[in-house]
Formats: sequence, structure tokens, C-alpha cells
Amino acid sequence: MEKGDISGAKSRLQQHLWHTAFGFALVTGTLGECLRKENNLQYVVALQKLHATLHQSFTHETPNYSDLICSWSFLKLAEYQAEIEDTEGMWESIKQSVYHSVRFDKSPSYSMESIKFMEDHKGMMGNNSSQNACRDTIKRLKNNFPQYQSDERMIRFIQNLETAATDKIQTGIWK
Repeated sequence: MEKGDISGAKSRLQQHLWHTAFGFALVTGTLGECLRKENNLQYVVALQKLHATLHQSFTHETPNYSDLICSWSFLKLAEYQAEIEDTEGMWESIKQSVYHSVRFDKSPSYSMESIKFMEDHKGMMGNNSSQNACRDTIKRLKNNFPQYQSDERMIRFIQNLETAATDKIQTGIWK
């Protein structure tokens, strides 16, 4: 910036921002494990909410890799909220996870250019799974929330996910 190379500075700052967001996940996750061992579940929930919200800030007009991360992160938040018996918060987090899963699977993009703040960057985010977001979310909802399987909200969420679920062959990502 000081040398007048705005384009170069912007590119480096964008890369740093994205790497910081991923590093943030490592920090919040590991700190959360420490706090969990100390039985400070309120802070574990707060850290997970911070992580989910940070990545939600990278979502954009085009569904992108941040939506995929949000689907995972909000579902993890719901698991923690269930553990501390914050049922209302749990349902809201599940709703957010389903929203991001469905949004992503409808038009998945692993391109860096589709991520908010990263529009100038070429390249792809990696994900070796043949699935996108919805099928993983369905599996986790069924495995981690068995006590709610007959609840109307859960039934509706799973139906929405099943309808929207795609894999990389269906969407043309894998040929």
C-alpha cells in the first residue's frame, strides 16, 4: 500500500484474510476442546458461534465454500447447544445449517472467486468427498439428534435436505 501497489496489497491482504479465517477455526476448535475439558460449555458454545458467524461473513450471491463450512459449523454449534440444553438455540442453529447446506447444494461452487472478499483470486477449494453438503447434514442430524427424529421440524429439515441433496457428478463438478 505504501508503495502505491494497491492491487498487489489487496491480493496479499485477501490471501491473509482467508488464511486467518481458516486459522481461526483451528484456534477456536482447540480452545473449545480445552474449555470443554474444564466443563466450560458456555464458552465452547460461544466460540463455535463465533466461528460459524465469521464464516457466514464470507458467503456471497453465489453459494460458495463458506456455505459448506457454515453448514458444518452451525450443525456443530447445534450439537453443543443441545448439550447445554439450549433447545431454542439448537433449533436455530440447525435451521442455519440446513439453509447453508441447501443453498450450497443447489449451486455449489468451490471456486475462490465466488467467496466474498476473494473475487480477484483464481483457484479452487479442495473437498475430496463426492457429496456436497446436504447428505452429510442429513447423516449428522440422524446420528447426533436421534431424540428429535419424530419432531415436525426435524422431519421438515430432513425432507428439505433430501430434496436438495446433490453430488459432484450431478452438478458437473466431477466429470
